[in-house]
Amino acid sequence: MKTANKHLIIYIAIMFLVQILFSDIVFSEPADFEIHITINTNKTMTSEEADKMAEEFFKKAFPGSRPYTLVDYAKEIYMNTFDPRLPEEPLETWFANIVGPEATITWDEHVCGEGGEHGLAPSVCATATARTGDCGHIVLSIGTGNYVESISGKPYVRDIRIAGLGPSMDLMPSDIAELEQSLRLARERDEILSSIPINPIKEKEAIEYAKNIDASLLDDRLPSIPLEQWFAEVAGSGSEVEWLWGAGDGCSPSRPCLSYKEYIKVREEDDPCSPKYEGKQSNRGYDCWAYVQASFENNNEDVILSVRVGTIRKGIVGDPVAQRVFIYNKGDGIKKFPIYEFPKVLEGIRNGELFYP
Repeated sequence: MKTANKHLIIYIAIMFLVQILFSDIVFSEPADFEIHITINTNKTMTSEEADKMAEEFFKKAFPGSRPYTLVDYAKEIYMNTFDPRLPEEPLETWFANIVGPEATITWDEHVCGEGGEHGLAPSVCATATARTGDCGHIVLSIGTGNYVESISGKPYVRDIRIAGLGPSMDLMPSDIAELEQSLRLARERDEILSSIPINPIKEKEAIEYAKNIDASLLDDRLPSIPLEQWFAEVAGSGSEVEWLWGAGDGCSPSRPCLSYKEYIKVREEDDPCSPKYEGKQSNRGYDCWAYVQASFENNNEDVILSVRVGTIRKGIVGDPVAQRVFIYNKGDGIKKFPIYEFPKVLEGIRNGELFYP
């Protein structure tokens, strides 16, 4: 259990001075300024005890009002604060328009990062979670400060996640302006995949499928031979190729990439969208992309090629897609390249050439 500081800082956004002058007036609307009040106590207490003490103090001191929360602050942030391509529109309004009128949106505030070195306080976030359709969740977390100073510094995008609308997606914080387009694409994929019955992918089946993919289907500049043959030829006789499988965006074959405790807030066994649901599962449940990786290592380099072969819940579906090839040149660091450039780059490395993407 974490221990709170002896100094409890309560952020109160009400007309405090006017309240004192006119004690018979009760204010229910937030004021245009903020007053910081510090309570000193000699008692060591948990964070839950500190929050309860702060809440009781506020209720007694300012009946009929409520504190200005992290959620209140986050809802009012203009979107062009995060990206100049976005409108000068409050986050609450913008997010509601993005997810659509059929979505149910909940807001909460929570610790969203560990404390750093030298005793730095952990980060805190305000998070909007939109529930849409049978299983869809769109999560947007905004960093607002730290555990000691709940609102401090410039707000920033911390997490963007889409789950339950086709395969889960984690967007980079810098891609906040692409959320609307990504959500549209996720819904299109969800419509297509919802018509396909649940058929969980199997490791052996996925690997065999990947090995026999015509390499030219991944890029028409590659020869029309099985991927296994092409990759082995590029690797060379002195390298041993290994084939593995896995799931994308932090998922696993049995879990979505969203925390049940933080976001979904029901038991996995009670959620028809979950792979662990014991009854008839929703055909639109949480899913992840399924990948097969081909890799080899020798004295000079490590190489990893990832190929998307389908989804964890629906099996081998759609066309295979090659991700960028990661090359760790032991003399020059990690680089990544399109699959068609990979043989040429590898040849350059082996000829002693340095390369920069």
